Amino acid sequence: MSTRSDPATRLWRLFNVGLLCLGLLFLAGVFGMMALNGHLFPPSTRCSPPPFHLSAPTAHPGDTVTVEAPDAECHPRYGANAQAEVQLMDRTSASVVRLLVPMTDDGGFRTPLNVPGNLPLGDYTVTATPYGIDTCFDTPRHAGSTQGHDGMADAAFYGDASVGAPLASCALPQRPLAVVPR
Repeated sequence: MSTRSDPATRLWRLFNVGLLCLGLLFLAGVFGMMALNGHLFPPSTRCSPPPFHLSAPTAHPGDTVTVEAPDAECHPRYGANAQAEVQLMDRTSASVVRLLVPMTDDGGFRTPLNVPGNLPLGDYTVTATPYGIDTCFDTPRHAGSTQGHDGMADAAFYGDASVGAPLASCALPQRPLAVVPR
């Protein structure tokens, strides 16, 4: 009797082919979801913006301070049109100077911040965050998802923060800046 006609052998081969197909479908699904989400890593991987630095902790009215951040090593994929929002804020958290500056796909930027010549002496705060992107991971909108890929917002899918979606509750990245006399 030939093994070709043996029903147990044919059933065993069919079972193995079925397992192979299921494994390939599973892998295709995993890599397909990663591609649809535009991530090199699964969407649950968190990639925070890189920390920013000031060129000096003190400045005189009329001086220029450099605000910069290196590229993040985890590649957040903010998009080609990404911007960083840099603000100089007073003690009441009122914005004294607000800048939108170009940012790399990985979150790096460098910009001069001009301290106004008529600014009263005292303690101020400089903040810098990716503009229009929720980077706090406690909402469905996270780094690389809201305006990441060339400014294409997915607010219609996740909901717009202005119409009831939860806002981020993480701390605002900030650095102190003392404005001192000459």
